[in-house]
Amino acid sequence: TKIEIWCKKSINNGETWGQGIRVTPSSTGLSSAYGDAGVVYDKTTGDILVLVVGKMGLWQGTPENSSHIYVVRSKDKGLTWEEPVDITHFILGKDCQDPVRKNWGAGFVASGNGTQLSSGRLIFSIAIRTSSQTGSSNPKGQLVNYALFSDDGGNTWQLSDNSPTDNGPPNQGYSGYGDEAKITE
Repeated sequence: TKIEIWCKKSINNGETWGQGIRVTPSSTGLSSAYGDAGVVYDKTTGDILVLVVGKMGLWQGTPENSSHIYVVRSKDKGLTWEEPVDITHFILGKDCQDPVRKNWGAGFVASGNGTQLSSGRLIFSIAIRTSSQTGSSNPKGQLVNYALFSDDGGNTWQLSDNSPTDNGPPNQGYSGYGDEAKITE
């Protein structure tokens, strides 16, 4: 299955649209797929940042072979896109410096828009599949929402504390605390 992120650009407020422009590299199958795009326009730099997940699916990722989170940037209003930059080590998986998060295997930025706060901070909602060792009776683990943010234009990233969790009912086959949240200022 090929999964790629594409965009179209309008220069007349949506009356007409140009040709499709590929944002992510060409996909040859699931191991090179990119999906779940979150987009933000950085008013400070004029860049458009797209955060995508790739390499491993949500339910297949392990700490040793995790899903990867990438930033793809355009510096010319979406006409061309730079190569994806892997930011996974800031968030989860074996290369993450945080002793808890290095045991997480998968996550994805909530599809749709990120937000730029009045401070200039870029912020996205991200759903993380926590390990089943966190106490979940479900072997798939739990989905928990976090805020993923950058104060330097998307060069480095930090993760907030998790969103509130309660013991609500399982959702769609996993014991979940949230999924696909959105953030506004």
